Amino acid sequence: MREGLGRWVIEQREMALLSDARNDPRWLDLTALTPDNAGSALAVPIIDHERVVGVLTLSHHEPHHFHHSTLSLSALPPIR
Repeated sequence: MREGLGRWVIEQREMALLSDARNDPRWLDLTALTPDNAGSALAVPIIDHERVVGVLTLSHHEPHHFHHSTLSLSALPPIR
């Protein structure tokens, strides 16, 4: 993974919330490869013994589907 939201989450070792994925530079437009109509996204690092071993990414077709007021993101620890 060299770029995009997953790379950002791996490098920062923290979750990311994209309220408007289509206009966020971390979201890669992969419509040429797959029907990608994500309007918003949430990504969480999966950490094992201080090493990021994966990224869990949720997406939704509507922008602003995921937001801080409906998800208590500050209370969620990284997946370990």
